[in-house]
Amino acid sequence: MAIMLGSLGQNLIYLVDTSFIGRVSEYDLGGSAIGGIFYFLLFMIGYALNTGMQVIVARRKGEGNDAAIGE
Repeated sequence: MAIMLGSLGQNLIYLVDTSFIGRVSEYDLGGSAIGGIFYFLLFMIGYALNTGMQVIVARRKGEGNDAAIGE
């Protein structure tokens, strides 16, 4: 659910950017589109790393190996 809402928010940002920057020039609009995709890529990489880290920490906590959580 959170991923769907995050994607919806990102699409709204793209829509607003396109409406404002599209009035300036085509080159600026293209640069904004590439920058938005790059930003979304970095956000999703961070989100995936966060999810993976939570899985590892939960597994170590479930095993009772609290000392290994910080490693």
